[in-house]
Amino acid sequence: MNKLKRALELGYLLHGSPHLITRLEPRQARDEKRTGGNQCGIYATRTHLVLAIWSAILHKGENCRTGWNWDDFGEKVLYAKGDVSLGNGYVYILPPDSFQTVED
Repeated sequence: MNKLKRALELGYLLHGSPHLITRLEPRQARDEKRTGGNQCGIYATRTHLVLAIWSAILHKGENCRTGWNWDDFGEKVLYAKGDVSLGNGYVYILPPDSFQTVED
């Protein structure tokens, strides 16, 4: 956990996945509500450690809905509905050089 926090402090990005990935490749997003659009890309966070961990340990089935919203205090609230379970996952530390910033 400390290593992930330190990586964020140093300006690195975090990408969480339930899969062991040897090469990250862009994927088509499936969320029409994203501020950045429904773009094909690799999504990573520069500020939300919990979001990266959540993405890593959340195992999604076919009929599931996951995401986040802002609460009344400006904090992210994560949710998962349907065919989901928690399991092992991976958080990847990525250099920010090749990423385009899109605000949440």
